[in-house]
Amino acid sequence: MLRKTAKGDAAVESARTMNRMKVPVYQADLAAIQTQFMSAVKEVKQEIGNDLSAAQKETHQIMQKMFSEMTKRQDVEKAQITPEDFTNAVLGVTAIMDGTTPESRDKFGQSPTEFIRATIENMKKQQKKDHAKHEQ
Repeated sequence: MLRKTAKGDAAVESARTMNRMKVPVYQADLAAIQTQFMSAVKEVKQEIGNDLSAAQKETHQIMQKMFSEMTKRQDVEKAQITPEDFTNAVLGVTAIMDGTTPESRDKFGQSPTEFIRATIENMKKQQKKDHAKHEQ
């Protein structure tokens, strides 16, 4: 009888262990969804990576063109680019965008010019303060 009880206890314990190891149906579905989602994320990352190099190349070309336009008839080493030059170069690029109008470009153009002017003024003030501190 002891042997039957020991076998029975082992069988019961094995059955309990097997039940604990079972994966509920919803959890199996969840794992499949997670796997599919992660593979989709990997594909999207690869696509973004592929498109990123093309976008970087195009951006580089646009920036080179803008710089050459802003420094026309100037010594590149000592070029003086004004806030208006920069804004006009940016607006030149936005002119080729679909959906822009001369009015929207004018509104947009006011903001960078004022921002650059304010930044330059703040930098000059900060340099004066730093210079005054070093003299003391």
